[in-house]
Amino acid sequence: MAVNVETYFHPQQWKKHEAFSKIKSEIHICATKNMAEGIKERYRNDDDKEFQYIFTIHQIINKIFQNWHKPERSLEQYLSLSRIISSIPGSQNLKDAFRNNTSELLDTIRFLVFCGVQPESLKKVSGLTKKEEFFFNVWYMLEKQDSIYDDFRRLLRGQWKVNTIHQHLNAILQRRFKREEDICLEIPEFKQKIILHGFYFITPEQQVFLKLLERAGFELVFFQFYDGRFPKTFDFSKAFISQRFGWTDQWNIPEREKTQETIASRFLQSFEEGTHDSWREERKVIAYESFFDFLHNVIMKHYPVGNQNKEDNNGAQIIATNADILNEMLVQYYPERFAESRNFLNYPVGQFIVKIHDMLQGKRLILNVEILMVCFSSGWLTDKRTNQNARDYTFDLEQLLPFFSDCVFSDEWLQRIEDLLTQYNNILPLFESEGDNRVVESIRSPFSKLGHLSLKKERVEQILSFFLLLQEMAENLFDFSNNGASIHEHFQRLSRLMKEHNPVANNVLLQKEEKELIQKINKKISLIDDTHQFLYQDIGKAIQFYLSGKFSDEEDFFIKPFIEVDGEAFKQHKRKVYLTGLDEQGLPLSEFTIPWPLQEQTFSSMANIHQVLEMNELRNNSVKAISRYLLFITLEFLWDGEMELSWIRNFLDRENLQPAVYVQYLNMDVEPHKFQMKQGEISPFNNFDFSTYKTDEIAIKNAIEELKYEDILAEYELCPRRFYFGYVLGRYPVFSDEFIYQFIFSEIIRVVKRYTRDTDEVVIEMVSELFPQWTTYQKENMATASLGFVKKSRDKRDQLVGNITISEMRKNFQFPGLTMKRRTEIYEAVSSKKEKMIEEIQEQNTAISTIMEAKPDYHCRYCPFLDLCPDGNYAVDGNGKNK
Repeated sequence: MAVNVETYFHPQQWKKHEAFSKIKSEIHICATKNMAEGIKERYRNDDDKEFQYIFTIHQIINKIFQNWHKPERSLEQYLSLSRIISSIPGSQNLKDAFRNNTSELLDTIRFLVFCGVQPESLKKVSGLTKKEEFFFNVWYMLEKQDSIYDDFRRLLRGQWKVNTIHQHLNAILQRRFKREEDICLEIPEFKQKIILHGFYFITPEQQVFLKLLERAGFELVFFQFYDGRFPKTFDFSKAFISQRFGWTDQWNIPEREKTQETIASRFLQSFEEGTHDSWREERKVIAYESFFDFLHNVIMKHYPVGNQNKEDNNGAQIIATNADILNEMLVQYYPERFAESRNFLNYPVGQFIVKIHDMLQGKRLILNVEILMVCFSSGWLTDKRTNQNARDYTFDLEQLLPFFSDCVFSDEWLQRIEDLLTQYNNILPLFESEGDNRVVESIRSPFSKLGHLSLKKERVEQILSFFLLLQEMAENLFDFSNNGASIHEHFQRLSRLMKEHNPVANNVLLQKEEKELIQKINKKISLIDDTHQFLYQDIGKAIQFYLSGKFSDEEDFFIKPFIEVDGEAFKQHKRKVYLTGLDEQGLPLSEFTIPWPLQEQTFSSMANIHQVLEMNELRNNSVKAISRYLLFITLEFLWDGEMELSWIRNFLDRENLQPAVYVQYLNMDVEPHKFQMKQGEISPFNNFDFSTYKTDEIAIKNAIEELKYEDILAEYELCPRRFYFGYVLGRYPVFSDEFIYQFIFSEIIRVVKRYTRDTDEVVIEMVSELFPQWTTYQKENMATASLGFVKKSRDKRDQLVGNITISEMRKNFQFPGLTMKRRTEIYEAVSSKKEKMIEEIQEQNTAISTIMEAKPDYHCRYCPFLDLCPDGNYAVDGNGKNK
């Protein structure tokens, strides 16, 4: 069939074009969704039946080849590919490299298959590297074991019929109608002309599909934007739509009337002619200091956080050269706008499925901090006997973790927590009495400052139950008699596990969004049905990609990519447009990446055999022209009093980014911008109304009564912020850091030696049982150093409450790491101004929502709340004044 190229120079003036009447009622396929939306908004007229059949090429390809593009199919292929990498001969280094890049490798194979390339084509290229030869072996074996790849190649090369394509297009229209997105439409059988929009460059996959449509019998018409005044910029498109690639070199370019100069025309004229005019643009390019400055000043301004209405954009459209990165970062702020394409791994309920697969190592189960914290916070662990959920025990778990620092396998974790409960049963009761208040609890026992010994025994027992439950779930998921299973069999097991332990069914307190996520995860898992075998060592990463959306291919974007700005030119000029990312790394656009593990020379040689691959090389050679082309469209059709151009100076690991070279041709000054909250201004974040809480007068009275104890006031004297975290927000301060544990271990050694007649060896052995996570060498080394400072002198005791007295040595446990001199100074200060300090604390009680001041100094490195305090002084910050 004939192929024609028609051009236009204004996207909003098609009705003046001589071809308008010939194209308005035909089938329209657009390169991007934004182009489809723009044309629909500008030209669709249901009364006259104009521009009703508008599709994106992505929509059609996914519909016609839906079995190939299903995420479940990619997951199955990933697992099969991983198993082949492990099974075929090759060096371990190569295998490790391929296993670490399995996702990229699968992308390469699927891309080459779509382009009609076979593994044998790679063997025709001379000078292959060892990595490429191994790639050939993997690819060849993959296709030998599964015919889907060759079947798909034959499907693409086959002879299609017009009515078959019509059926798929009408199915898309019917789906829109059922979703109430459109009126009921059906393409008449006689329509055999397709108008193509926005294909200013063509990808190899698009080329293959467009050729399929041509073979089916459709007449194709490229309707291209083109401005003959600037051939050095616009002629790059002629290389794609040319006789060389089976199209035509005959472009119909109408005469253009002379028009007034615009900022866009001056920009390209300066660039193409190498001149620099004296004209000056009054508007400025905004340089945002960071992503958060842009977030507050632009995004939150038009898209308030928590606003559930996706369509309410307050008259703004944001376009970015780095839209992919921005969209990924914005998921945490606007999860509702990414509901259909969300990354399930951004949520604990999704992370749990990945982490339970990470538990299998060989034929044994492991546990680690990451696995446990994710599983506990996910909501999936509910003890049906006690009706407790692990979500409510994450803080307790964190306190216990140092006690397990040397544990790897789950049976080691279980034995260790049993040992811990033995300590709770045999040791702690010696230091406890019924009715003890928190002051007595915090200083009566030398173990009360150790995080893993500071919990209620019942909570430790409950954590043991969660450990056992998690182990049981993993044991039911894996077949330990084999190294793998069939994909279908394993996902059936996973589906049963999810059904049995579903947080929704177990009445776990979940947000609405989390409940929806669980339903969607269950549905995704149920869709997987494949009889191929896989290795357990591969399943974790495969599920991670599957739930992350890596295998999905969505067209909806919150922030529009710059390559789709041509579609924006059709839309009404009623909303403010922001174009950001105009920095040295954003423009010119980045080049197409050579598919891994091919080298550039190999890819070029393959392109000589399979011409369609040349289109990627051609795009790379055209990125500068494409960048100018898109910037011209932006300035020519979107430039009005509201538009803003900008870039972010410091973005992720990119620091001090400079403006793109094209910005210099705009003759615009740069205006730095840094977000600052004005006095009294309401934060764009959701504000919590603390007035809804009722004051517990009894608790306040008891807390004030406790202030008479010097040990509490000593915390305040050292640092009010530490007192605030420890006694206002918590019961009392405890330590859960290995570094601090070393000081406490040394103090316990000294206490036991001082109050017993046991030999050094017996003392070390006795105390070492409390710290099983350390090696014998570590404990003996620290203990030997501590024993050298033990003095058998009379113990000075302080009256605490009633007939309870306590050793002065408790101060060493309260402030581990500080020198004796510094501790003495603190307690002397408390004694001299006790009443004044109590009054000061009571005054702050009236403004308790205001965090107490910090006194950053040397002591910060020994503070249990250092990680929470923004003003803390770390060891790298210097020694401070007071030791």
